[in-house]
Amino acid sequence: MTRAQLAGVILGLSLVAAFTIVRARDPQPLRLAREATFDQYQRLAPRSFEAMPVRVVDIDEASLRQFGQWPWPRDRMAALVDRLTELGAAVIAFDILFAEPDRLSPRSVVRDVPGIDPALLDRLPDNDEIFARSIADKPVVLGYGISNEGNYHPQMKAGIAFTGESPVDAPPHIRAATPLRPQLEANAAGIGHISLNPGRSTAVVRTAPLFLSDGEQLYPDLALEAMRVAQGASTYLIAGAPEGQGIMTSFKIGDFVIPVTSAGELWLYVSPDRAERYVSAKDVLAPDGASAK
Repeated sequence: MTRAQLAGVILGLSLVAAFTIVRARDPQPLRLAREATFDQYQRLAPRSFEAMPVRVVDIDEASLRQFGQWPWPRDRMAALVDRLTELGAAVIAFDILFAEPDRLSPRSVVRDVPGIDPALLDRLPDNDEIFARSIADKPVVLGYGISNEGNYHPQMKAGIAFTGESPVDAPPHIRAATPLRPQLEANAAGIGHISLNPGRSTAVVRTAPLFLSDGEQLYPDLALEAMRVAQGASTYLIAGAPEGQGIMTSFKIGDFVIPVTSAGELWLYVSPDRAERYVSAKDVLAPDGASAK
């Protein structure tokens, strides 16, 4: 090997080593450049719209004019569940927190009325109980938020198995969650978190954590639980890395295999918003339901 050839080999190896070190350390300028490139790609080549059988039931201005200001009483949420079930919904996911008792329940409204007969309270309707009865044995998924206080951890409605080393430490960690109303938690077919980017300082959401962890248990997000319940699946199968703990590579739920980052996040490649994705809650609750189909 000539001196020039040896110098070329040494230079090549040095460049490879330098790039490997930079990529492993992933300094902030490199991350910012990568994220800016990703954002620009989203603008220049967004995902094309696909007509999927998924709809957002929108509590829009027309619905608020029809039924009054938000929050609505939970007996109306029950009516929404009953109507969507009649229309053949495979799964109904609520991106809404049901943490506090329904203050609009007749029982709650009159509880503090001076001189009220306690025996009367037991005969008055409780909207949380009505909602809980409505979602029982139906494909309903409820959401919960993340909390820095308390020690509540949501009930798991599915099993989790994994291959390779344990991935429990891969996702963002949580301390606790916002408790659901007990009767709603018990009757829901699925429960998932609705936090977009816990622990991240940026306001731009580029990835979504599909699982969260408390260091011992993994908790799926709302979309995953909706996908699981819609398929009638009972278990998440997570692929961990064979060479070390705290890494995810992909997971399988029902018929779907989803690749993720090592932290269990999904990079979001979105399509432009379209009116076809939405149906007004007013139309779902209409007597004929014609506009909801």
